[in-house]
Amino acid sequence: MSNRDYNIILGILVTIACIIAAVLFYIVYRASVVDPIVDPTLVPATATATAPDDAWLRIQSTGILRAGTSADYPPFACRTAEFNLDGLDIAIINEIGRRLGVTVELDEMAFEGLCWALQLEQVDVAIAAMSITPERAEAINFSDIYFVSEDAALAKEGSNIPQLLKVEEMAPFRIGVQRATVYSNWLNQSLVDTGLMSPSQLIEYEDISFAVRDLREGRIDLVVLDLPPAQVAVNQGGVVVKGQGLNTQFFGIGIPKEEPTLLARVNSALADMKADGTLATLTEKYMGVAPPPLPTVTPTPQSTQP
Repeated sequence: MSNRDYNIILGILVTIACIIAAVLFYIVYRASVVDPIVDPTLVPATATATAPDDAWLRIQSTGILRAGTSADYPPFACRTAEFNLDGLDIAIINEIGRRLGVTVELDEMAFEGLCWALQLEQVDVAIAAMSITPERAEAINFSDIYFVSEDAALAKEGSNIPQLLKVEEMAPFRIGVQRATVYSNWLNQSLVDTGLMSPSQLIEYEDISFAVRDLREGRIDLVVLDLPPAQVAVNQGGVVVKGQGLNTQFFGIGIPKEEPTLLARVNSALADMKADGTLATLTEKYMGVAPPPLPTVTPTPQSTQP
């Protein structure tokens, strides 16, 4: 092989080696600059979450506070004969709106949908005799307490159901309760899950007024709900209270997570209403009796009462 042929072959080999080296360098370089694939479950929530205080900024901009409620629970929220929303919850949120300098836009929905509406940002606040519980507090924030309630067990007038002194004494009966409430979970955990009562004996309703109707018509034996709406049903006739005071509840206004400014504003308005007597006046107006002193610190609810 001549020197000329040797040089040609050597040149070709050097050229191929240079091309291979360039390709390897490009691959290494791209690997160092291209964003790696990241498991989305490992990304901190703050990376994609709505910026804090967005709700309050929008409320200030529009002048509207969107409030969710469930108007099937007098005297907290109901429709009047003129089909207007009224009740303690309605009066409280309207007064809060007045003190914040905004208009309250009420959105009526089923009670069980309120927490979802807050999480989906369909409403800014929810007020509907909503008990403060650890489970709900994982999904939403709560304002300071504005009302302390307790349970009541209604029976049909003239029934031979005895006075009920503990929850276990309800086990023989057919019980109506509103779906997704503390009382639904309480009875499920206390009676159904323990085997004291058949699941078929616990009938859950979207609207508690239908449960009271079925009680009056003899389709069920008891209805368990809060004492104030139970007393409304008693005043309307046909039912009596057969038990109460077994399950204390603390009501707060639901607010979406990551909205500290809105929470602070609502709590400030509530504090002013407590201090100047407005909250007590409204409570007495709708409940018919002077309210007891409210706790200054939210008590920790039992985990068995979600």
